Amino acid sequence: MHIAGELCSALNVTGKDKLCVEIAGLCHDLGHGPFSHLYEALIRTTNPESKWTHEQSSLDMLDLIIERYKIVLSDYDLDENDLDFIKELIFGPLDKENQDKEFPYRGRGPEKYYLYEIISNKITGVDVDKWDYFLRDNLNLKIGLTFDYKRLLKNVAVKTWPFSANDEQSQMVERIAIRDKEFDNCQEMFLDRSRLHRKGYQHRVTRIFDKMLIDAWIAANENFPPIAGKDGTLYKLAEACDDVVALSKLTDDWVNQSIRNSSGQGLEQARSILKRIDDREKYKVIAEIGYGALPKREQEYEELLLAFAQQSLPFDNTKDGGAQEVTTLKPSDLTVIKNNINMGRKDGTNPVLNMLFYDKVRSSIPIKAWKM
Repeated sequence: MHIAGELCSALNVTGKDKLCVEIAGLCHDLGHGPFSHLYEALIRTTNPESKWTHEQSSLDMLDLIIERYKIVLSDYDLDENDLDFIKELIFGPLDKENQDKEFPYRGRGPEKYYLYEIISNKITGVDVDKWDYFLRDNLNLKIGLTFDYKRLLKNVAVKTWPFSANDEQSQMVERIAIRDKEFDNCQEMFLDRSRLHRKGYQHRVTRIFDKMLIDAWIAANENFPPIAGKDGTLYKLAEACDDVVALSKLTDDWVNQSIRNSSGQGLEQARSILKRIDDREKYKVIAEIGYGALPKREQEYEELLLAFAQQSLPFDNTKDGGAQEVTTLKPSDLTVIKNNINMGRKDGTNPVLNMLFYDKVRSSIPIKAWKM
């Protein structure tokens, strides 16, 4: 919210527009479940057909807050159109059936499209959400950042550009453009992102504990204390995302402490996994493929491994001078963790090439990065 306000000030955005952008910055991740994206992994594992997204839940949570605390928009000089604008800043076009039309937004027009690039930039990925978590996570991880967002604040402007990057004849909109001298600084932003993933988010130990947490929740799902949603409807842990009231109760600490402090046999396996996490008894890495392209998803490789495990024969595990022990590899003993580290685009291309830059001489004409 704070950095969004800074960028608004740099672009001379004031009044209701600035307030809406700041509210969107404050509320854009309201819909996250416990441990952020890990809860999404639980949903994908237990219900692969689920269409749930934390962005949609963020909108539902915002509506719940307005309803529960009887917030009157007019008290803040806002109206329903402004609320739609805030939701679009978080989620993108609200009318998904017509999102391919020439200009799918209704909160603000093409002359203010640049406001949609501040919180969640769907075109370049350069937004204050990224700048914020860079600062937050590096403060804790001490990995080191090279990118300085404050330099960009001094070198941004609003320029006219086609709405469709692939069609220069499409409707003209106002976009955020950056001085060409900041090209290297923008490049460092995505290199910092890659470094945070490699040394932090996707570090081997981090990914192992992530997997253990998800396994604990999967083991607890059927016997976790039912979570009451709207009208008293009860949900399992992995179903709470389908009800905004139930989801609002799932904090990181409450979920794990409910498992740790349980005594029933149904949560025994989940308790055991959480105790292993507490005691740093990590899953063991038995094989690793580095610097190779693995095209399949994690689940597909796990299915192949499980098929192998189901056909495997018991093997001799004789102790020195002791009795022979026979260990059978169970399908549930194997898991696959696939890391994907890039500069921000899954196709491997340089995201900086999708940014708009302008030079000092032709300050009114934006230039694509690849034309520099």
